[in-house]
Amino acid sequence: MYRSLLGHQNIDFSGVLGLNLRYRLFSDSCSALQALCNFNSTHPLVLAILEWLVLLGRRGRKVTFCWVPAHVGVDGNERADALAKAVVSNSRPPARHHPVPAVDLRPYIDATVRSCWQDRWDAVGANKLRDIRQRLGLWSYSGLSRRWETALVRLRIGHTLLTHGFLMERAHPPYCDDCLVPLTVRHLIVKCPSLGDLRRRHLSEYRKGDGSYSLSQVLGEEACSVGGNTLSYVEEAGLLQKL
Repeated sequence: MYRSLLGHQNIDFSGVLGLNLRYRLFSDSCSALQALCNFNSTHPLVLAILEWLVLLGRRGRKVTFCWVPAHVGVDGNERADALAKAVVSNSRPPARHHPVPAVDLRPYIDATVRSCWQDRWDAVGANKLRDIRQRLGLWSYSGLSRRWETALVRLRIGHTLLTHGFLMERAHPPYCDDCLVPLTVRHLIVKCPSLGDLRRRHLSEYRKGDGSYSLSQVLGEEACSVGGNTLSYVEEAGLLQKL
């Protein structure tokens, strides 16, 4: 996490072996400066800078670190940034390359894996869960009962005992008694006209302009948590025990 700042500080140390005996180094990163106080650190850049400090001390040089709070709104900020960039981009020989610790690579690897995972999820065709959750991420806990949490997972993946129990019984797929169409989670939650009154009473805030309902909202985190109305709809429809 300190690689950018400590790397620049390491570059600066290569020019401290001049005629002056005292040097002062300013930084707005308190965490990076605190890292230099840890003599038991295993971070390669911290160790490299500490080695420089020992070498400079033996040659009679004294380096003082000074923490400058984040300079938002402080006069001279742009000028200081320009000077810092000029120092980094000057014509001096490049600093030694140090191995990157695994902990510094983890955020990059994590972001790359998540990006690839999201790309694969975006490329998925017809999928019940993807219709509800387009962006990958952790689901939050609803704060309600364990029974509801279990039922909610089944509703979101589109596989419940009521709609898919026939697979274990080797029976025929169930149909809605009123509509004579295949019984699915989408039909039960947002389509079946027989449940229209219940739907309008409990889920009216998720009703779209054309009178239809958004399944992704009805089974989303807000509607299914404490204060949401999806559980009350499912309970009054007599579905909770059948999922």
